[in-house]
Amino acid sequence: MNILSKNLMILASAGSGKTYQLANRVIGLVGRHDVDPRRIVALTFTRKAAGEFADSILTKLAEGTLSERVAEEIERDLGGALEVSEVLQKVVLALPQLQLTTLDGFFSTVVQGFQNELGLTGGAFELLEGEQKKVAEGKILDEVLMGEIGDWEQFYHAFRKAALGRGQQGVRALLEEFVQKWRAVYRSGVTLAMFRGEAFGTLPEPQKWEQEKRGLLAKLREGVEGAKLSKVIDRLEVHSLGKSLSLNAIGERLLGQLSEPTAVELQDGRKTILIEGVRWQLWRKTFQTLIDSELAAAVAKTAAVGELVARIDAEYERHLRRRGQLSFDDVKLLLGRGMQDEQERIKREQIDYRLDGKYDHWLLDEFQDTSLEQWKALESLVDEVVGGEDGGLFVVGDRKQGIYGWRGGDVTLFDHLQKRYDRSENQFQVEPMDRSWRSSPEVLSLVNCVFGNIGELGRLFGPELAERWVWEDHLAAKPERRGQAEVIETSKEAMAAEVVAKLRELKIGEKQLTCGLLVRTGAQEKEYAEMLRAEGFDVIESGTRNPGTDHAAGVTLVNLVEWLSNPADHFARRVVEMSPVRELLEEVFGEEELDQWSGLLRRAQEQGYGRALSSLFEPLRTETSAYGLRRLDDLLSSLEEFDQTGVACPREAATWITQLEVPQAPGTAAIQVMTIHKSKGLGFDVVLIPALSDQQVPNKSYFEIAQGADWFLQVTPGQVLEQIPEIQKAKERWAIDQVYEAICLFYVALTRAKRGLYVFLPESPVSRKEDKRLDWRSPANLLRQTAGEEFMEGDLDWLEEIPEKKEQVESEPIQLGKPVTLPAKVRPSDGERVNDAYAMGLSVGAEVHGALEKVTWLENGEEVDLSFTLKKGLRKVFEKVEGAELYREQEFSAMVEGELITGTVDRMHVLADRVEVYDFKTDTVSSREELRVLHQKQMEKYRMAIEKIYGRPVFCFLVSISLGEVIACDD
Repeated sequence: MNILSKNLMILASAGSGKTYQLANRVIGLVGRHDVDPRRIVALTFTRKAAGEFADSILTKLAEGTLSERVAEEIERDLGGALEVSEVLQKVVLALPQLQLTTLDGFFSTVVQGFQNELGLTGGAFELLEGEQKKVAEGKILDEVLMGEIGDWEQFYHAFRKAALGRGQQGVRALLEEFVQKWRAVYRSGVTLAMFRGEAFGTLPEPQKWEQEKRGLLAKLREGVEGAKLSKVIDRLEVHSLGKSLSLNAIGERLLGQLSEPTAVELQDGRKTILIEGVRWQLWRKTFQTLIDSELAAAVAKTAAVGELVARIDAEYERHLRRRGQLSFDDVKLLLGRGMQDEQERIKREQIDYRLDGKYDHWLLDEFQDTSLEQWKALESLVDEVVGGEDGGLFVVGDRKQGIYGWRGGDVTLFDHLQKRYDRSENQFQVEPMDRSWRSSPEVLSLVNCVFGNIGELGRLFGPELAERWVWEDHLAAKPERRGQAEVIETSKEAMAAEVVAKLRELKIGEKQLTCGLLVRTGAQEKEYAEMLRAEGFDVIESGTRNPGTDHAAGVTLVNLVEWLSNPADHFARRVVEMSPVRELLEEVFGEEELDQWSGLLRRAQEQGYGRALSSLFEPLRTETSAYGLRRLDDLLSSLEEFDQTGVACPREAATWITQLEVPQAPGTAAIQVMTIHKSKGLGFDVVLIPALSDQQVPNKSYFEIAQGADWFLQVTPGQVLEQIPEIQKAKERWAIDQVYEAICLFYVALTRAKRGLYVFLPESPVSRKEDKRLDWRSPANLLRQTAGEEFMEGDLDWLEEIPEKKEQVESEPIQLGKPVTLPAKVRPSDGERVNDAYAMGLSVGAEVHGALEKVTWLENGEEVDLSFTLKKGLRKVFEKVEGAELYREQEFSAMVEGELITGTVDRMHVLADRVEVYDFKTDTVSSREELRVLHQKQMEKYRMAIEKIYGRPVFCFLVSISLGEVIACDD
């Protein structure tokens, strides 16, 4: 394999060293082909992977400058001589401009550099992620639903009922999940026309079934043959649209033979039933009426969801843009708009032209996780380098690790690239890479035994999987590294005890070993983590710690904030009362509960939640363990980050920290419990896989969404809609994808192990019939039919090579300087005099700001389309000012005389010699002077802060909607 081939795709199996080859590609381009490192773009999916990639390049080059042996290895890998020290110097000098980053990070950089071309105005924007994104989107969801749904209380209680009585938190989470799920679908390219089911043509009203079923079923009852057919009629009679239709075996056979035009024969035990002529046509009409009505109801439901999500998405975009905020999804959407219409295409071509002049070499990592949307954002840029004389494309990925189809990952893109670029004059080479540098021969023996048996894969899961599953037996790059692989059959009841016994046998916690325990679901993750902690093991969940849930100190702090956000939350209050914090609250704020609540809340809003609660908990630090202190510091640091957002609402503070997760490296001797999805990209000395899935794949009850080329539909459970050929084909496509992803997930699980792999195989249920056991379509049965229940390769002698765990010596704590008091945040509107006029203005303020923020410049007498009348005296605010830079809804912060002033300017014109600040006011006042007095302090703060930022004179104006005047604050 020539790693420097112009256009190259590597199909890299698990542990085969793709990061090594990515680093070789970059080093070779710089050292052998004299490419400027700044003209290389290397993109992957996680910051961790991007960091490992950069580290790999720098470490290899640094070692090559110090060791002739390493330098020779680099030259051997790259097929020629190069000056390693010169390459290192070039890379280090170019580091600030190197694009070794994530896809999201690269797209964000592009959007930041091409705001005008992408329709963004008003200056810099903020990228939202993590807790900040959750809080911002949660706030917008409240605003949107309050505005979109007239009777909020009625909607909310109906939603709670639909959630089967789950508590308020559960309902809220369900609501957010609903919105996030359907927004993602809507933004993936599913148009409103597809939501509306226009491809299905004219459909009857859904009520047709209820209107006609009684008459149809009454005629069927006349002369019905046999009790089983009579039961079919009974079940049709009680069936409601949108519910699963439960039919007996004869009913399912009837439903499956509707294409027969004249007659059908049914076998009822030894009896044969013939239905023909008018009788059969009546059955067909009954079922067809049901099918048409179910389709109409599904289309109506899908269309309603589409309309709601489209409105919600528009509101999200409007709110976030107004605040200068974008999420990574927004960024990808902006770049993808170039495919939608001619005007957007021209803008995108301008971007591509400039980027093409900057980047010549594209490296794409983990290509199996790339979505069609992401590829479309890159495709035009990649086309240029593949077909051009300069530059090249390097793609690395593994079809067998395509486990993210549910979030857009599309393994068919491998085929798309081959078809697209095989026609290129510059040959597009495809090379396999199947030698594993991670796993021992014993581990790979089990991997090959299971996934190399194409015949058994095809027998169990269908010929489509066998055709799609591209396999080469994996070989160990280090055959001298010994290990062990074992299949352990056990009952469900004994599973946990068997896992603990194996961990003790492997001396986990005593030896210097990393250990991963991989499960299928988040619930199993928590279950096993709690069980192993109770057994005395050091456990980390998902590579993160949850400081608000896994120690009493963190639980107390979280419940304290929950109580601040809702004083009627008696559970949270009782948790606080059972902790030492109760005495501190009494000491500082008195014994009355109301005084404690109001006093602590006031202090938190004045000082910030992080600072106020840190001060409250300070006396408890000497009595809290190091473990508990880490949890407290995690939460307090997060609250300090929350304080920097400028939001003082206790509900949002509670939301911010309730589900806080902090990344944590496992180290040796700890057990890292995580889902298989989260383990991708990781490797462990020892891997245990308990509770291997024995569910049939695919599980047809999960088929909820059907999609064709130009339609999209929420389907009703059961077989009714599957009688429609388009939906039947959609289900077949879905089933193939589900099977493929399940096998990929199993492959990922088995290939995380370096030395020891232990798979716990659940016993087949006694209730499962003997004739079904052989053909049961589950990962567990695939293991049973390929490796067997007693598979064993290697022995425990490999453990003798592993040293004992070293006792960690606690270092002296670092002595910090005296704490520095941070300045209090001040918003210009704080302390304004509130009167009736001001309160009335608030009721229409949101509407006015929402309308006026859309206006850029008015030119040549142009009118503006608003939901209210813009008086003539106000037009001059929006008339074009030559040389002015326009900012709308611009957030700012500035330190002025020891105060940190933060706020948002409605409209600002920045000129070479001055800055003009315009603040829209909806107060109902009688005079200019009254309005000026009301907002005098706010505008003075605006002037001081903006002047500090720009260093030039600032003139502030109040734009009075009620008076129709622009009022200078400095008159």
